This record gives sequence, structure tokens and C-alpha cells, in this order.
Amino acid sequence: MEMVYVPSGEFILGTSDAQVESWLRQDPEAKREWYDTERPQCRVRLAGYWVARTPVTNAQYRLFAQATGHEAPRRGEDGGLAWGPDDFPVVNVSWDDASAYCEWAGGRLPTELEWEKAARGTDGRTFPWGEEWDTTRCYSLEAVTGKRYSSTAEWFLGQVLWQKDHGPIPDLTAVGSYPSGASPYGCLDMAGSLWEWCADWYDPHAYQRYATGDLTSPTAGKSRVLRGNHWVLSLGEARNFRCANRDQDPGSGDDYCGFRYVRGAMPDARMSAPQATVLRTEVRARTSTAGQDELAIGLLNQNKRRYDKLIASRLELTNTMLAEIAPFAQAVADAEPGTSAFRKAADRVLEVPRKHEPALLKIERSMQEELGAIVGGLDSPAAAVRARAAELLFEIAAVVEGSESQWRDFSVAASSRSQWDLLERCSVLSALRDHATREADPMAKSQMMGAVDYIAKHRPKS
Repeated sequence: MEMVYVPSGEFILGTSDAQVESWLRQDPEAKREWYDTERPQCRVRLAGYWVARTPVTNAQYRLFAQATGHEAPRRGEDGGLAWGPDDFPVVNVSWDDASAYCEWAGGRLPTELEWEKAARGTDGRTFPWGEEWDTTRCYSLEAVTGKRYSSTAEWFLGQVLWQKDHGPIPDLTAVGSYPSGASPYGCLDMAGSLWEWCADWYDPHAYQRYATGDLTSPTAGKSRVLRGNHWVLSLGEARNFRCANRDQDPGSGDDYCGFRYVRGAMPDARMSAPQATVLRTEVRARTSTAGQDELAIGLLNQNKRRYDKLIASRLELTNTMLAEIAPFAQAVADAEPGTSAFRKAADRVLEVPRKHEPALLKIERSMQEELGAIVGGLDSPAAAVRARAAELLFEIAAVVEGSESQWRDFSVAASSRSQWDLLERCSVLSALRDHATREADPMAKSQMMGAVDYIAKHRPKS
């Protein structure tokens, strides 16, 4: 999980009167009272904290479920399992589910104030990327169809016409699919992708209290805060993608509710000067250490990306070899065994792998180097780095196991088998087991044990 740092300091919270007037002019269907829960606009000071760059994915949540026995997400309409692709955000999780994951991962859900600052930075911008609505910067119907809609009716009609010609529009996309929509701190998917749980109880008058300097979260309520918005629920109205847009849910969640998590505490904004000095010292120390950790995690992520590219190169080379072998293999099948034609064709079949063997060995050596570097992350002095290394090893094994189910495709099956062999050569399972027995950090230990259990269960029997 990549984290980005949001430094301490002031930011502009909420929506101004001028912004309300502007949106009312742009959207004749809008009503002034719709913006009341985001007013008044004010300046708020928060301490620094770390926030996940993207929402939690299915792969990450699955690791948590496997490690803890927590129930998997289920669809509301039929109760079936709601797992999506590994790199898609997990949805159909309740507020309690999201909180449980965050606690297991060593963090917590963001407060509503932390979420808004991470989304819009310090300058009070309307959208994570700036002031102007841009359909290319987040998931929306306009991004899918390439058209603009001036009313809710046009939006519904556009959706129907597109699906008639192209089929259903996916509810979700992979996290990080719109990098140009990043917030000032580098957070992704904060508009259009899904609603995200926040820690707070929902209070329609909370911003009025925040404007007085009282930043305490509501202590009770009937529903929890949701931020971010899902494109299906936007009804084509750009105002619903704004960073200040607020919503609520009793806590049960649905197909459009996910979450991201934070680390770091938010002390009282009205701290004394000595307290502020201590806080700045702590933030500098935390930034220095966490910055090094983030760099190490970034390098592990880079190893994983290179590993993935090498897998693709190996698969491409395997397919090339199969294509070259095919005519000679057919000649072998057609020839009478023992004849010169049979021997000649058989020799030609054997020449193909010999010709490509140097390139194949080079790819496999490089794969072993990248995998070895990830295994080496288990020895890091930082728990966050060890946890990320274990998470990446789990992801590698999960992809291998998933591709192995396609054994009808020889090249995919061969690639899968070679990766399992590589996991064995790099002693990944024993390394994870060894580190898990000595791991003191709960998050790192849980992720290591989750990877151990998965690999032990799915690796091919020798």
C-alpha cells in the first residue's frame, strides 16, 4: 500500500457563498440548501498524517480476510461474494468492515477533515486537480462516452444509448486509472470512483462548529460520513464530484462504498506554542523516518513492476517459440518414425528452444533478481517495508495461481509453472515462515502469515 504524506498546516474547508452562487448559475436543477452542510467555508489547521494514495483493493482486503477470518464482502441483492479484480477497489464493505481492516493494517479511517484536505490541498480548489471540471481526470460517464451532458435527462439517455451499442458500463475501474486526476498530495481516485468511508458520525451542522475552531468529531449519530462520490450516483452533475461534497450512510455500505486508510494522529488545532513546537519536532522526525520507509516501499514496488514486465516478456518469447515450432511439430507428426524426414523435422523442433535459450535464461535471471530483492524487503528494519514485501509476494503468488487455472493455454501454463519454480528457488515460502515467526509488528506478521497460508495452499504438488 503506497502512502503519501499530508504535512501539518492550514487548509480551506468547505464551500464559499461565491462558489454556491456559481454552481447555482451553472446548474438550474440545483437548490441552495444542498450546499448548506458544506458551509461556512473556513480555514482549519491539521497535524500531519499519512494517507493511502488509492482506496484499498480487493487483493489487499482479501489478505486481511484470509489472515483474520473476517467475512468477505457480499452483494446486498443476493448475498453472494462480491470480490472483484485484484486491482479494483473493494466495495460492499460496511463501516465496521473498513474500520476492522484499518486497525489490522496499523492505521484508521480518515476523519472527514483529513479526507477533504488530502483531496483538495490547501488552496480550496473545487476538484482534486483544480477548478475546472475535466471528464478525462476521473471515472465518469463522460469519460467513457467522450460526450458532455447538460442535464440529468441527457445523462440517463446517454447511458442507455452507450450500453445499447457497447454493452454494460463497468461500475468500477482499477485504482489509479486516472493519474491526471491526482490531488496536490498525489492521492488518486478521490472523485468519481466510489464513496469512501470516513471515521466520523455524520452531522449536517459540523462545518458550522469547525468554523469556530472546535474540530472535535461528532460523538454520536445515526449515520457515517461518506466522501468522494461514485459516478453512477452523480447523475452527470459535476457538482457531485467536488472535494467538499458530503454524504452519509447508516454504515452498511453497498456496491459503491469503499475506503482508504491513514496513519498518524490529529491533535487539537488550538494547541499552545510549546505543544506546537513539540508537534513540529515529531512531524520532522516522522517525516524523515517515514520518508525513508516510503522510498524503500517505492523501490519494492519498482521491483514488482519490473518483475511483471519480465513475465510478459517471457510469455511473449514462449509464444514466439511455439509459433516457430508448430510447422516442424506437424512435420514430425506427419512423418514415418525412423525416416530421415522424421529425424530432420525433429531436429528442427529442437533447434528452436536452443536458439532462444540465451534470451530465456536472461529473462529468468532478471526475474530471480527482482524476486530476490522483494524477498530481501522482509529483512528491512521498518515494519511497513516488511509488510509491503510480504504483500507483494502474496500478489505474485496469487497471479501465478490465477494464471495456472488456464492450463488449456500451454504458454500460460508454462509461464505459471516457471514462476512457481522461481518461488521455490528463491525459498519464498520458507523465508516468509521464518520471518513471520520472529515478526513483532501485528500488521507485518498478519501479512506474512496470509502469504504463507496462500502459497502453501496453492503451490503445485511436486
